[in-house]
Formats: sequence, C-alpha cells, structure tokens
Amino acid sequence: MLILLALACTGEPEVEDHWAPPDEWGPWTVGTEEHLAAGSSGVDLPVQLWFPARRADDEPYRYDGLLEGQAMEDGVPACGQPRPVVVFSHGNGGIRYQSHSLTEHLASHGYLVVAPDHVGNTLADLDTVPRGEMAVRRPTDVADAFDWLVDQGADPDSFLHGCLDPDAGYAVAGHSFGGYTAVATAGATLDLEGMATLCAEASFFLCGAEVAWAEAYPGDDSGDLSDPRVWATIPLAPAGALAFGAGLGEVAVPALVVGGYDDDVTPWDTEVQPIYEGLQSTPRYLAGIDRAGHFSFADLCLPMWNGCSDDDLPPEQVHAITNTVATALLDVVRGEDRSAPYLPPEHEALTWEGVE
Repeated sequence: MLILLALACTGEPEVEDHWAPPDEWGPWTVGTEEHLAAGSSGVDLPVQLWFPARRADDEPYRYDGLLEGQAMEDGVPACGQPRPVVVFSHGNGGIRYQSHSLTEHLASHGYLVVAPDHVGNTLADLDTVPRGEMAVRRPTDVADAFDWLVDQGADPDSFLHGCLDPDAGYAVAGHSFGGYTAVATAGATLDLEGMATLCAEASFFLCGAEVAWAEAYPGDDSGDLSDPRVWATIPLAPAGALAFGAGLGEVAVPALVVGGYDDDVTPWDTEVQPIYEGLQSTPRYLAGIDRAGHFSFADLCLPMWNGCSDDDLPPEQVHAITNTVATALLDVVRGEDRSAPYLPPEHEALTWEGVE
C-alpha cells in the first residue's frame, strides 16, 4: 500500500511500461502550448511546446485556430523524471507547427519537443529577413529555444519545473531549410570560401550567408554555427549541401537523413544524398521514400505542391514512416534497444542504408 501511495504521489499516469513500438502512438497523452521565448539575437521567438501529459484538457488543440492534430489543449507535463528534449526547425516559409504529426508523435513517446518560429522566415513574414542572414541566425534560434526550456525547467514557478536535465542536451530535427538548420546546429561548418566563389558565379539558395557570417563574426572564418549540446540530428528533405561542402564531416553525432525520391525542391541527387554522404558520424542512416515529394513531410500540404497530389504517396504514409524512424533513432541513441528493429521498419516505399 505504501508503494502504491508513493507512486500515486509522483503524478505519473498508471502506465506499466513507458516504451511503445516506434510505429505506434506512444503511451502518453500529449499536451501543447504556445509561448514566447526571448532570443539572444534580440528577436523574440514564438515557440510551440509539446509534452507528455499526466493530465490535459479534453479539447484538441487547434494550431493558430486552423489545424487540429492529436495534441490536447494545455495540460500538466508528466515530469516525474527529466524528459529528453527535441528541437524542431521549420522550413523556408514554414511555421513552428508545420510538422505537428512528427512533434506530437515524439511527445507521445515521452519526448519534450519545442519548435521556434524563425521570425522573418515564416508563413506569415517570409523574406522580411534576407535568406543569407537567416542561414546564420537559424541555429541560434534553435539554441535559444532550448535555453528557454532550460530556464523554464529551473524556475520553481514554471509549469515545466524539473522537466529536463540541462546537461543532457537535445536532439535537433528539421525540414528543408530546417534540415539545413538541423545539420548546422549539429556541427556541420559552412564552406565560406566555397560559397563566396559559387555566389560570385551563379545564384544559390543560400547566397548571402557568407556575407552575413562576416558581419556577425568578423575575423572568424570557422563557419561554425554548432551547439555542442546536440546529441543527434534528423534532417528531413534537407537543403544546403553546397553551403557545407567538406564541413559536413564535422558532424560528430548520430544522424538520420530522410528524403523523397520525387522531391523537386531539395532533390535527392543534389541535396539529400550528398548531405548523407558528407557525414562521417556513426551511426548514420539514409531513408529514401518512393513517390514522396518535398511537402510530403509537412502537415501543410496543398494539392498543387510537390508531394501533395493524388499521384504521390499519401502524406499520412510518409508521416508514418518518418515518425517511426525518427522515434526509433532517438530511442536507440538513448539506449532503448527495443526500438532497434525499427531501423528500418518494413514498408514497400522505403529504401534504407546506414553505417553503424
């Protein structure tokens, strides 16, 4: 009886085992809230937070009153123990909740997930900040989002008090420009000289980043935007292979690169595969999805967008594959061997390679 009472006082739900197969919704109810985080660059960042909840409202959350997922309104985080953290970075012209099927899925498996709006590069304010400047600032936004979590976790008056161990660091995931961000934050350095040469001769998605770097870090030619607290990276349909060059070899954490063979925005042959092949860390994996396009990985998918037509693999199948491999990778890195058989899962549209 005393043991039962002690367990009840922790506030944890009555779940015998907090592990669930990565291809299934996890054992936790998911709560979500929007907050505002002060950025170190002087820009305040709207952030969306997802958390495993021991209690949540019965009403599904509607993101900006528009999209409804599986997360519940508000809720009380289940923080009887510190939660592993994932920071998600949205794409160019995206928004913090653009891939909520992934962030909600991770939270259902016990992860504390936060996604910042990269202000000046969102659905609402695209290109109000030059793209080159965004390329330099985005990894800082990611680090700032984690710092906000750390501050909240240390504040006795915060609903997140005790929810994370700041020394445990975080994993970073992202889509498209957010995939670039996930790789840069994990350690890939910018090839500043190569970018300067390339941009003098031709147009390139991230031209201007070399100029923005020189302005932000005068006298420093390292091109290093990394955060040493990152312990894994998951770029989805990533952009920016030419921006890194040999700097991809500086990533030293486990990595999972996911892309679609029919992507015409960040094509497999020129973006996804070169980013994977440039990595040297172990383990590292490459997941290719047949009939998946660029926007197949987002929950915002309109029929005229690449990856969203009736001829493409239904986005919910792409999400299911992505959710499974992302959860499995994070679990395995954290020592959960039961998730290893899901690297990869069986799916006729999925091809897989890796180095362990």
